[in-house]
Amino acid sequence: MTEPFFFQRGGGFTLREVAALVQAEPARAADLDRRVTSVASLGRAGPGDLVFFDNPKYSDQAAATDAGACLTTARLVERLPKSVAVLTLRAPYPAFVAVARALFPEAVRPSSLFEAKGVAASATVHPTARLESGVAIDPAAVVGPRAEIGAGTVVGAGAVIGPGVRIGRDSPSERGSRSSTR
Repeated sequence: MTEPFFFQRGGGFTLREVAALVQAEPARAADLDRRVTSVASLGRAGPGDLVFFDNPKYSDQAAATDAGACLTTARLVERLPKSVAVLTLRAPYPAFVAVARALFPEAVRPSSLFEAKGVAASATVHPTARLESGVAIDPAAVVGPRAEIGAGTVVGAGAVIGPGVRIGRDSPSERGSRSSTR
């Protein structure tokens, strides 16, 4: 693997777009035309990455970050290098998550680790279970009697969906999880 990315990178967002998305205020005359294309942790960030910093315990990492931009609180701005464009708001972490979701929307949609669509040959689906079209049932999964599973849902390998369980559309199932109506 030559590129360490799980999801396709898009064109990213300008800091102006990020600020509008999360209702943040620029600090230190931040360059609002600067573009971020990914998210990272303070210690692994590069010039195209957005990070968040909301705990003074990580001040050493913040002071050494190579991030292009940071979401933080007003009281922590001065702990970041001058090279980092800063957007301030009360709750940096939820804002960081919102930006990550916008940058990588396919990461939010459940997907199967297996290429086969539909029900894998080694999966067991009870004849009274109801599956909408577009459901993926991965190998060794079990779907019990009277279970109902909505379109776009992925039932992971080895998952067990118990009798009478109803799962809505576009839902991931944990590998090896056990669901029941009790």
